[in-house]
Amino acid sequence: MNSNIYRCKFLFIFFVCVTLLSCGEKIIYDKLLNVLKIQENVDNKIKKKETGIFSYPKFGFSFSLKKGKFNGPFKIITQNNDTILYINFVNDKINGYYQFIDYRQKIMYPYNFIFTTKYNKFIKFYGKGYVSSEEKKEGYWIELLGRGSYISGKKEGYWEEWDIEGYILKKGMYVNNQKEKLWKEDIPFFNIYTEGIYINNKKEGIWIERDKDTTYKLELLYLNDRIKDTLNKILPYP
Repeated sequence: MNSNIYRCKFLFIFFVCVTLLSCGEKIIYDKLLNVLKIQENVDNKIKKKETGIFSYPKFGFSFSLKKGKFNGPFKIITQNNDTILYINFVNDKINGYYQFIDYRQKIMYPYNFIFTTKYNKFIKFYGKGYVSSEEKKEGYWIELLGRGSYISGKKEGYWEEWDIEGYILKKGMYVNNQKEKLWKEDIPFFNIYTEGIYINNKKEGIWIERDKDTTYKLELLYLNDRIKDTLNKILPYP
């Protein structure tokens, strides 16, 4: 009786261990692995409808499959623990946390392999934030040239926008992906600040331009995003 119980326990433990090993992380250590082999390797696993987590340490690359479909993280992380790419998948669709922000510097070998495979199609966005099941940006995002919120893939609410060096150029509100209400903008080339109202993404009404180096401002009248008149008032700051 006891021997049968022990035998059953052993078989159960053995089955659990085999299951965990078969579904666990599978590390690919092939020293000869190159970009073309990676794509071929991934394609074969999809074709065979494999399940598991697959890692390629040489390239900092790993991804998850469930019956041949991408499920879970698809990521590239350097030896310095810098995340170059992180995409969460649900049944082959991008859904969840997304990050691709290493665009200010050239991505060096071997981590740039993703751009020479067909899987570069997964790089649909620049920045980091949440992607809905419809593969649209949702909620708060930090991007190359700005930060703010999205609703169903459209900018909504307060946004800050900057240049490639991170210097803030514009601040204001978006409504349904259109600039609305008060905006403050910096135009470094002309060394001036401007502020005024947008209606349906067009400048309207009186806009004020301020020179950065003097105490004067100029008032301009906009109609349908064009200067209608220059109000000949050069006034000191209030």
